[in-house]
Amino acid sequence: MIKSPFHPGMFLRQLLDEHSLSQSRLARHVGVQIGVINQICNEKRGISAGMAVKLAGALGTTPEFWLNLQTAYELGRTKARPPSKPLIRVA
Repeated sequence: MIKSPFHPGMFLRQLLDEHSLSQSRLARHVGVQIGVINQICNEKRGISAGMAVKLAGALGTTPEFWLNLQTAYELGRTKARPPSKPLIRVA
């Protein structure tokens, strides 16, 4: 079971496993070095907008799907820290 927030690389790693796809095959397909995909799968690198477009095309999703996973992960990690005092209030 995946706990939230989770790194998009965890999802990508599981997706590749479920479909018997290797990291190197995905890397070749999207035109990046295997190290890039490996770093994402090992949760050492996030998903950029450009990578989101590549993954979406290769895996039948949308770029927004990958960017939403990345944003949720980053926000979840940030919320774990103590909040700072607001400087101003906007609406």
